[in-house]
Amino acid sequence: MGAALNLTHGPLKVNTQRTESERNQQEGVMHLCIGLMRAIRNPASHEPALDWVITREDALDLLSLISYLFRQIDRAVCFKLGTEGERG
Repeated sequence: MGAALNLTHGPLKVNTQRTESERNQQEGVMHLCIGLMRAIRNPASHEPALDWVITREDALDLLSLISYLFRQIDRAVCFKLGTEGERG
């Protein structure tokens, strides 16, 4: 997530990044994606002894966040990176 949405080197751009607000949005989406992957994953698969209880409300909130992030990624523009890291 960090590599794909990185402000300077990532190939996925959610906006033109011309303004500070757009750069903030790009970084925010990147950090939300990273946080989602770190905090909300399949804990039972990673730690079988862990009893991870989630409420219905939390599950619905997480699905809403995932839906929002998928829409951002779906609308993102992908820049093909050249051999030396330049966008091409």
